[in-house]
Amino acid sequence: MMKKWAVTLLLGAMVLLSAGASAQEATYVFPYEGFRYTQKETETVLTQTNLDEHEELIAALGTTKDAILASYMASGIVMEVIPNEGGQIAVSVTDAGDFADVKRMEAISEERLAAFRALFEESGLYESVTLTDTAPVCVRMTSSAMYASMPVYSLRYAMLHLGRLYMITQTIVGRVPEAADDARM
Repeated sequence: MMKKWAVTLLLGAMVLLSAGASAQEATYVFPYEGFRYTQKETETVLTQTNLDEHEELIAALGTTKDAILASYMASGIVMEVIPNEGGQIAVSVTDAGDFADVKRMEAISEERLAAFRALFEESGLYESVTLTDTAPVCVRMTSSAMYASMPVYSLRYAMLHLGRLYMITQTIVGRVPEAADDARM
């Protein structure tokens, strides 16, 4: 009788632990955009479909779920990652325009990669535009602004995949971007 109780208790604990782990780390799948993301325990993930679950956070940010949803739809944002230690990472997926035939960044020619980079350089929106030496290669753009005497930096990473343009934007407040910020991306 005691063994049955211990087995039941052990099974119950395992169910609770696995439920707790899945609550802390959810995997979000974006089949149309062609990627998936597994949330870390130290971050919150906002998507177009889960804003209702984060009303308290949204209110603390001084906005509403309707305003966030409108912003997401206007800019093609499919998700935002908000690390507990601060900052913000947004992922948007849009049409690749003249580069719609690119299937993988590794397969793009050097001259087309230079033309892709030039799109961002010629826009005049960024302080610097460089190619990363990551796999896959992407174009990294940096811009900054001052808000109430606090520096705010935006690091944007652009890459092409299966005929779509993926843009990852990382916002860093109050400090200059570091190598660790690139590594996180």
